[in-house]
Amino acid sequence: MKRVKLSELADKAGVSPTTVSRALNKSGYVAEDVRKRIETAIEETGYVHPARKNPVYRDKLIGIITLHSTLSPYLGLLTQKLSSKAEEYGYYALQVSTTDLDNAALAFHVERLTMIGVCGLIVCSFNAAHLENETRTMLNRSGVPVVFLERAPDCHGFNRVLVDNELGTFSATRHLIKNGHSHLAYITLEKKLDVETSRTNGFLKAITQEPKGDIIHHIIYCKAI
Repeated sequence: MKRVKLSELADKAGVSPTTVSRALNKSGYVAEDVRKRIETAIEETGYVHPARKNPVYRDKLIGIITLHSTLSPYLGLLTQKLSSKAEEYGYYALQVSTTDLDNAALAFHVERLTMIGVCGLIVCSFNAAHLENETRTMLNRSGVPVVFLERAPDCHGFNRVLVDNELGTFSATRHLIKNGHSHLAYITLEKKLDVETSRTNGFLKAITQEPKGDIIHHIIYCKAI
């Protein structure tokens, strides 16, 4: 028998795949008449929810969406620690990564993780200039808690764990100056997002606060790999 896809079930019921996912996983509001249409479509198509074929403890499954980078040991260590901490509390972590964690990629992975039935979402290093309204709506309708780590431009309304990036580069630059270094170079991404801008500001702030005013400095912009 041909396996019925969720998208085909959604077409049959006349709703979006996200609505079907919410109904199947009971992870958000679905109108009663819509729910009945989905149930009818299930009966007519013979659709089988993956969770019924391969049971998982979905109330203990956390989805981690992260930016993929072979040059960043930070992200690899971060996801490893998140997974370890989840296990300490009896949870399981399901990690997905993407080379560019923008609004489109975030929406794509959120939709699929909610279809599986995760009980929470962690987003690491979201690197778009801002969170678009459509993506925000999808996150709000996911029916599960969402936490952004480190990069969260315009992500107000969601739980966030942020780093004071300006203070970080300011402190690092001041440390070099206090140790006698007077010719400094700062390498940053040419993609001017909030994080990169804050870090650059911290570097320049430390330079301008040097009373002697004889610090030679350069800012080098490079493309992300």
